[in-house]
Amino acid sequence: MEFHVQIIQNSCMTSRVTQKKNCQFIRHHHQSSDFSNSKNIFPQMQIPCNDTINNQNQFVKPKINIQYENQLEKNREKIQEIKLLILNSRNQNPLQIQKSQVKQQNIKEQKMMIELPKPIRNISNFSHDSRQSTTTNQTTPLRSSSNDKQFSYMQMSKNHNSPLNKFKKIKYLGRGNISDVYSVIDTTTGMIAALKTIQKSLITSKGIQELIKTEIIIQSFISHQNILKCYGVINDEKQIALVLELGDITLFNYKKEKKLHEKQIIDIIYQVLKGVNFLHQNGIIHRDIKPENILLQNGIVKLADLGICVKTTETNQYCGTPGYMAPEIIEKQKYDNKVDCYSIGVLLNELVFGKLPKIGQRINGDTQLINLMNHLLEVNPKNRFSCKQALEQDIFKLCERKAIKQSQMIKNTILWDC
Repeated sequence: MEFHVQIIQNSCMTSRVTQKKNCQFIRHHHQSSDFSNSKNIFPQMQIPCNDTINNQNQFVKPKINIQYENQLEKNREKIQEIKLLILNSRNQNPLQIQKSQVKQQNIKEQKMMIELPKPIRNISNFSHDSRQSTTTNQTTPLRSSSNDKQFSYMQMSKNHNSPLNKFKKIKYLGRGNISDVYSVIDTTTGMIAALKTIQKSLITSKGIQELIKTEIIIQSFISHQNILKCYGVINDEKQIALVLELGDITLFNYKKEKKLHEKQIIDIIYQVLKGVNFLHQNGIIHRDIKPENILLQNGIVKLADLGICVKTTETNQYCGTPGYMAPEIIEKQKYDNKVDCYSIGVLLNELVFGKLPKIGQRINGDTQLINLMNHLLEVNPKNRFSCKQALEQDIFKLCERKAIKQSQMIKNTILWDC
């Protein structure tokens, strides 16, 4: 029995010694390499060691894969070889590079070489057709061509020899009944203007040759402070363009952004009456007065869009914008220039009350502004104020004084050469 006990004790001692040695070996192997390999070396050991458990919680650095780095280096070498092949192929074909450079130089030269066109006042190539447009409230959709991109430095015509290419587009301003309007810059002078383009195909298809002709004549030869100036007319192969004065904002957009005071309304109506009265003195009826056709430029009102103006004393043509047309136009009766006075009365009502009046509606009130409004909105044109009668009212005396002072200041600031 004693012999067996000693054998057991000796075996226990030897097992403890071997366990200690194994623990020391595991600790040393974990510091030098990954701990996962140590488990494979000692698969028979089941007793955990405290030192190894503590070392398991430490951060283990990942192995570096040498094959992955070798693959990256090979890929980089291949990319460099491809780049060298591309460079060599370009150097072997210098003619293609020269051709592309020559093309770019030619395009630049064509853009820079722009001829000064002479303004054309007549339209000889139009067929004198007796048909005319009967209405202006057509609901034509917005037409977008390949050139209608709202970016600067764009050509106005695809034809490089066209005189329109002296202008570069800045912004697309909008579309009228048959025209597109752009803000442009003259590359020869640096002047900024508005360019109104009308396609000749639309003119012939709608039979409005006479209307376009009268618009060009009126815009070219009439000069007034409250009428939009026309600097010239360009006759292109496919379109006609009017170079016009550029306004800051339309009255339609201005009254949306800011609330107008009574003094501002009186000043605007005074300037509109001055411009329309000048047209009437020259035997011209505007026939399309509305906020969209009135521009503001540094406090000065400009009448625009003389597209349906007519030089006559009396006519019965149905045209205008619904809501602003006089009763005699709606009833298709003969009318004179007092239809413009009715439209100014509608404009005044819209600026004061924010809405269009009904035909025959009379506004209650004893103020000078309301009395003027009622006289302009008279259904009977015989009882309706003319522009001259409206300008003689006491409400516009202050405006006249300001206009006289401004004209005197302009005369005093002119420097005459000796």
